[in-house]
Amino acid sequence: MRGFASPTMPDWCSRLPRSRALARWLSAPGSLSAQIARVFGSLTVQRTCQRAGRASRDEALALGLAPGQRVHVREVILRCDGRPLISARTVVEPASLKGPWRALTGLGTRPLAELLFQDAGVRRSPLAYTRINLSSASGRRQAAAWRRATDQHWSGEELWARRAVYVRRGHALLVTEVFAPAVEERAPQLARAVHSADRTRLAPAHAGSQRPRREAPATGQ
Repeated sequence: MRGFASPTMPDWCSRLPRSRALARWLSAPGSLSAQIARVFGSLTVQRTCQRAGRASRDEALALGLAPGQRVHVREVILRCDGRPLISARTVVEPASLKGPWRALTGLGTRPLAELLFQDAGVRRSPLAYTRINLSSASGRRQAAAWRRATDQHWSGEELWARRAVYVRRGHALLVTEVFAPAVEERAPQLARAVHSADRTRLAPAHAGSQRPRREAPATGQ
């Protein structure tokens, strides 16, 4: 299956959308899979592909690789009570699969959070965000991949995504998460879930390189 990656993703920055509801989701601390499960219901992970691939230009920049360098790719849809809510793409150098990220290949339909939280030594770069115009070439590719994976159409004119680089024992892993419009509906419930849940606190997002400088404890799927 053709995946969600696009070599022409919009620029990533620290700016959040004007919608407070959507901004709450994009900047939510802790495990994203745990957060959406608390708000939307039982979580399942639909793995759409896991294979060797090529890093896009912006992925290569985030990971400090050469554009087009071979990488290992895992793409999933996060669903709650069967409803697709998040498309997520994980990219890592193949050499890391023989080192600290070796368990990635055996995750199957389990959430990535199982790897990100099992080791307190995992560190995360500041979150970065981007707006995807669905009428753009990148947006049309994202929408087509979503339809193939879910048999559903995105509504509206734009989507938002976030990403971060996670580092474990010197090996970097990039996670990109695209939020379906339906996620925005439940922001008030998210605020209550975040307030009441036990979680790891994160440093606030900053503009600049995706490569971690002052690293924060891990968060993600």
